[in-house]
Amino acid sequence: MGIIFSFSQDTGEVSTKKSSHVIETGINIVMKLTANHYTEEQIESFIVKSVYLVRKLAHLIEYFVLGLLFINVIKDYTSISLKKSLFILGACFLYALTDEGHQMLIPGRDGKFIDVLIDTLGSFLGIISYYLIYHKRKHKS
Repeated sequence: MGIIFSFSQDTGEVSTKKSSHVIETGINIVMKLTANHYTEEQIESFIVKSVYLVRKLAHLIEYFVLGLLFINVIKDYTSISLKKSLFILGACFLYALTDEGHQMLIPGRDGKFIDVLIDTLGSFLGIISYYLIYHKRKHKS
């Protein structure tokens, strides 16, 4: 939650630079692996087109980890049931709402409900992943 909060503290300009850096790094890796070379204009065009996708993917990944960690902590104190899993998902949803509200206070940022839904989907996938891993381990024993 602290990492998510710190990312949300970034201004719009800083956040865009971070997203662009991730994309540039990916392009450099692809160019090295494939021996393809792109012009600066091609790279810039790709970055502009990809920033939105990278940001949404970051939301999904951050909250995937949050859901996974949340259920992992809770299972140390109690057995996990559907009701408790829904509580965890609800808590992640509420945190996503507060995170988007927080972003509305940051220059160059805004809060979007679609991001709350993406965040919640990420948490849901983290919780489901926990179940899949847990049940696989349980049936191996």
